[in-house]
Amino acid sequence: MGCSSSKPAEEVSKGAEPDARTERTYGAWAQSEENDEHDFLEAQKTATSVQNKLSAMYPEKNQEQQERKKQSNPKKKGRSDIPDRYTGPHLKAPWTIEQADSLLDFFVRQSQTGADLTHVSYVENILHEGIEIFRNMPSVMKVPVPGQDSGKTLIVVGDTHGQLADVLYIFSVHGPPSPTNCYLFNGDIADRGPAAVEICLLLLSYKLACDECIYINRGNHE
Repeated sequence: MGCSSSKPAEEVSKGAEPDARTERTYGAWAQSEENDEHDFLEAQKTATSVQNKLSAMYPEKNQEQQERKKQSNPKKKGRSDIPDRYTGPHLKAPWTIEQADSLLDFFVRQSQTGADLTHVSYVENILHEGIEIFRNMPSVMKVPVPGQDSGKTLIVVGDTHGQLADVLYIFSVHGPPSPTNCYLFNGDIADRGPAAVEICLLLLSYKLACDECIYINRGNHE
């Protein structure tokens, strides 16, 4: 003896439509992203090929260009090079949660008032030490999931794609990273949005201050 749904056929079919529409939407976004990446890689190949051909045709010009780059590349600045008028956060070792929080507050204020950019000296400090952390990490990470009675939380964040406002909103809702409030960022921090650098600086500053507070997986855009 067969059984049938208690819902009319029209309601069943209507209920299935959003799932199919969502699947088509995700498929379209995935295809669009794949097309963008393909176009970017092709443009990069073309630019590299043109550069190589020009360098071969005009070696003296290439040499001059390399010399200009060397001369214009500033040496790493120290703390003494920070101008007195600088109003941003001061970020240096030893790294602390308070410093990371100050960078978070700075980015919030920056979006509202257009405050100074983070000084290049501090950007270099964070990037240099952040690189060393990831260089010594294994290819596959094991992220501990806190138990219900541990008093800790693990918040998983998907693609941010350079949207700093999204990250600031997430931290405002769930709280910033801390020993009891951990985050796992599942890659694709960069691309599309205009503030991938700011997001990386913010996440790395928390990573340097508290290694177990934040975990960052590499996405295809990194």
